[in-house]
Amino acid sequence: MSIVSFVGSIGAAAILLVFVIIFVYLASKWGIKRTKEISKRFETETKELEDKQLELQETRKTIAELKTKRKDVIKAKDVKTAGFLEKEIDKLEKRKDKLLKEIDEGY
Repeated sequence: MSIVSFVGSIGAAAILLVFVIIFVYLASKWGIKRTKEISKRFETETKELEDKQLELQETRKTIAELKTKRKDVIKAKDVKTAGFLEKEIDKLEKRKDKLLKEIDEGY
């Protein structure tokens, strides 16, 4: 009987070992898949932040150009155009503030 119980315990250990190996294999596949998903999401978020930073730089450049243009228009005493430029600058300033807020939230 001791040989039968020995063979039975070895068989149970072998079955348990097979289940452990299957579990470890599936867990590692899941881990690799999850890591790839996180990596893709991180790359996407990084790309979005870079795009927003580029847009912010362009907005700042445009604001500076419009302010220069507005100064020239004020010197020429063209009030209507100066008012239009002021509205355009205000709109771009709001856009700049929104972009700064989005960038800060992204980090």
